[in-house]
Amino acid sequence: MDVRASTPFLWAFEEREKLLEFYERVSGARMHASFIRPEEMSTGDRIWKQRLVDIGTVTTQQAKDWGFSGVMLRGSGVCGDLQKAAPYDIHDQLDPDIPVGTRGDRYDRYCIRIEEMQQSVRIIVQCLNQMPSGMIKADDRKLCPPSQSRMKLSMESCAV
Repeated sequence: MDVRASTPFLWAFEEREKLLEFYERVSGARMHASFIRPEEMSTGDRIWKQRLVDIGTVTTQQAKDWGFSGVMLRGSGVCGDLQKAAPYDIHDQLDPDIPVGTRGDRYDRYCIRIEEMQQSVRIIVQCLNQMPSGMIKADDRKLCPPSQSRMKLSMESCAV
């Protein structure tokens, strides 16, 4: 069957398979690997801006009249956020910057979402810095069972 014409193609298929396995390990998709683009690539892109700047503009007054909240309200220039207005749990101990837009267009709302992701990382870092040191484990054995080594040694470890 082989007249020395198809062997290179079979070798190429083996190499292709290695590449597809690599794509799958990196991106989770075997055939159509998609990677997250860093925000600098899309934020400054000319075509991206043409599709978002001055499109879907909502003024501050419109946002208030229509009862907008969240990114739609902040994109229109209103600094309204529940983390600051009505903090609960440990939100009063954290110091996030609330991103607010100026133009009220889709580009402002996109930039706010990007900034919110960066602020989420900042909040996580603040929480980690405020977390007490030492072991953290609940006393409720239904939620946190004893270690396997203790369970094998004593029946009382399950009852305590």
